[in-house]
Amino acid sequence: NVFDIIPSDFFNCLAGKSNNRVYADCLELIHNQNDKEISGRLERSYLRDVLAAFLLENHLDLTDEENNANAGNDEANFVLRKFISVGWLEEYQDDSTFEKYIIMTDNGIALADFLQKLKNPTTPEFSNYILNIYNRFKSKEFENKQELYNFILKPTFSDAKALSSDLKKLSTSIKKIIEKMNHEGSLESLTENII
Repeated sequence: NVFDIIPSDFFNCLAGKSNNRVYADCLELIHNQNDKEISGRLERSYLRDVLAAFLLENHLDLTDEENNANAGNDEANFVLRKFISVGWLEEYQDDSTFEKYIIMTDNGIALADFLQKLKNPTTPEFSNYILNIYNRFKSKEFENKQELYNFILKPTFSDAKALSSDLKKLSTSIKKIIEKMNHEGSLESLTENII
């Protein structure tokens, strides 16, 4: 069961109605910073500053300018501690430099990728699946059954499964489009959806 693998409060940050959008945005920001860093580790102080600036610009409404920087840092530190406690991030200290670093856990990366896919779903290219399957079966360069299994059957099964999944998603989205057009009842919406 997935709940035997992840911490029990893994989804708590996204479950609350008050700050779930802030936490999702902060996770996306950390994930983007992580993508830019080849080593996969971010200096805690740098990440805190980036988060503080983001929170001050987008989510916090603080009027006292003297407390702005401290409040932003406090909020950013709170977010980092919260993400560490729920298992999205890990913190460690370098033994040689004594600098603190933050790394994203595998589960944290998977969650950030999932949220990104929900936010901006990719449009599948059905012809790629079909052409890949066709080209694999057309090729006759494999000498033994193990190569045939590893280079033709396994990837073909994966492509067929992905094609089936994407076709199911297409079916669902077409159904929603038809319901929306019936509700609106206009020729303009029909034309837009066909295009």
